[in-house]
Amino acid sequence: MVECIACGNVNNEEALVSTEMKLVSSDVKVLENEKALFFECSSCGLVQKKIDKNWLNVISKIYEQYEMFYQGNGQEQKINTEKDFKSRSKAILDKIKTDCDIKDNDKVIDVGCGNGILLSELDAGGVKLNLYGADIGKVRKSIEKIKNFRKYYSLSKTYTLPKNYFDFIFCVHTIEHILTPKIFIRNLIISLKEKGKIVMVFPNYAENPMDLCIYDHCSHYTPETFSKILDEGIHFNWFYLDKNNKKEIIYIISQEEKIPFPYKRDLCKKKKLINIISNLESYIKKCDYHIENEEAFGVFGTSIGAAWLSNNLKRKPDFFIDEDEERIGKNFLGKKIFSVENTPKDVLILGPINFNIYEKLIEKYKMENKWILINF
Repeated sequence: MVECIACGNVNNEEALVSTEMKLVSSDVKVLENEKALFFECSSCGLVQKKIDKNWLNVISKIYEQYEMFYQGNGQEQKINTEKDFKSRSKAILDKIKTDCDIKDNDKVIDVGCGNGILLSELDAGGVKLNLYGADIGKVRKSIEKIKNFRKYYSLSKTYTLPKNYFDFIFCVHTIEHILTPKIFIRNLIISLKEKGKIVMVFPNYAENPMDLCIYDHCSHYTPETFSKILDEGIHFNWFYLDKNNKKEIIYIISQEEKIPFPYKRDLCKKKKLINIISNLESYIKKCDYHIENEEAFGVFGTSIGAAWLSNNLKRKPDFFIDEDEERIGKNFLGKKIFSVENTPKDVLILGPINFNIYEKLIEKYKMENKWILINF
């Protein structure tokens, strides 16, 4: 029997789904032998990994050796917005600024702050804030150098912070690591001032199946399964922001008047977990088939998808491709990173990306290479 980490429902062992795919850590390290079991809770629908002694031991080792954004010498990955390239943290702050009026002297904490990139973006935003960080382990030196940084909290299993203290709590790509999500969110709410807001950001696995390939992500949310946590277990007003970005979910949780959830259940066809995993496995086989007679080939990206694909192929790629200037010219998994413009011509490219991103790349760079895409 396996217990759901969100609702506590006890599921039968028959619900477990296995895979022979090699997984990766959230800091983009390849894992050779560590396997995981998945299941979808029969009550709340949350997709999650089976939490057992072996899984806990592996993630403990992952966190002990964690290196954030090592591909870019500690610089956060830049994403391609419609206008330009910017760090993921800056892109998130730009999206929420109309719904979050962050003012001078506000107390703002980043829970799961890592090396402090989001805090640095907040510090450089032109508003004089009191900045705080929270994470497992000791504070990193890069955080202590932030001008308006005030205090760091080392989180325990209870996730306790000062009560009624913060104006804004950011929790960016953290909830998917948390083994007790309801307790975690309740404690964040207790730490919030009456008119404060929590900004919660995490992957939408139904639109971004690569989330399943990250070993230390214990849960894999959709807008529907996360909203059930808030509706059924946490009596607090909230609304979902940026419904146009299907791969990443942004919630703003507050005590203000509740805004109806702009998400219709019938608009999102339920994708069975076993089918998604099967699709990922089929893509690996498809790539192996196509590279068999190729003299050389490359993989697009230097993050989760690229690491996962490279680690599962029968033959390693000859190079990687990225648009991020911080990464171009460096090495990733022992191979050189080319810019899109300098990608060798007429060489096969494996793209663990969706068709929309592929179309934009082809249009922007006039690429003539043959691509093998994954069908998300």
